[in-house]
Amino acid sequence: VPADILESTAGVDSSMASKGDVNKHIHTSAVGTTAFVLQGSVELARMNSWLASILWPNQDEKNSVLKARLEQEYTDTNHQSSQMTNEMEIFRVKGILSVQHQDVEAEDEEFVDENGIDVRRYIVQAVNDLWEIHPASEDLRWDRSTISDTIPSERSCKVVIIGKKLNEAVLKEGFESCLVSA
Repeated sequence: VPADILESTAGVDSSMASKGDVNKHIHTSAVGTTAFVLQGSVELARMNSWLASILWPNQDEKNSVLKARLEQEYTDTNHQSSQMTNEMEIFRVKGILSVQHQDVEAEDEEFVDENGIDVRRYIVQAVNDLWEIHPASEDLRWDRSTISDTIPSERSCKVVIIGKKLNEAVLKEGFESCLVSA
């Protein structure tokens, strides 16, 4: 193998470099993705509660319990705390939501009909333990986005979750709990 190729493959097993596999990447199977699509609208307070429960799973633990857990993780020689528990680790959440308000804020009144349905699509995004839910741009409003000129888009909520040890059944049940009953 020429020296310039070996130099460009620093950190790559030399047996791989000699086989011409320099550009191949090895990915772990530990990180997974799951996605859900639900028909209808969610209520923002429920959505925020659900996100808090999956992004901050230990939020209600006492400080002494959390401190002991952190100390145990620090002393773990592998520093892989996720290996010690079966807790999900959520890295990223992305989605588009249809929102039905239970209580309408003054700044939202112009966008909400008599049933509390918001004409705006909402974007949900999270990275690690931080998230936000906010209205999308004006051109993505439900009342302006149509399949044809006469048929409005069907209301739905879509989320994609990326992380480790994702429990699809638990995540789906939690997301479904955010839906407003028809």
